[in-house]
Amino acid sequence: MFVPVGGLQNVRSLTHVDDAARAAVLVAAQPASATVNLVAHDAVPMHSVLDAIYAACGKSRPAVHLPAALVETGAGFAEVVFRLVGKRSPLTRESIAQLTQSETYSGARLRALGFAPQITLEEGWRRTVAELGQ
Repeated sequence: MFVPVGGLQNVRSLTHVDDAARAAVLVAAQPASATVNLVAHDAVPMHSVLDAIYAACGKSRPAVHLPAALVETGAGFAEVVFRLVGKRSPLTRESIAQLTQSETYSGARLRALGFAPQITLEEGWRRTVAELGQ
């Protein structure tokens, strides 16, 4: 069971692999070289990402979530302890940052070329979970 971390208001840019492939083919067919971000969904709030993942697993997102500062402190402590025994901690401050910080890219240039995502966030996670075999 994964307990959400932080306020879940941070946003991420997400693209299902099928949409990424369609976007890459579209961009490759352009006469002039174009630099674009292969982004289907520009700014998805983390609570929506987690809701989609939990739904794909047939579960509901837990109502509780851990404060980011507390988890970051614990991760820092774990990194030190694991480093002392010559190992890498499975829980790192970097992995917590991936869950709690925003990272977005604009797909505006891609959409201007005519791209529209075909895979919704929810469908993308259903496919991903099915592929992983839960």
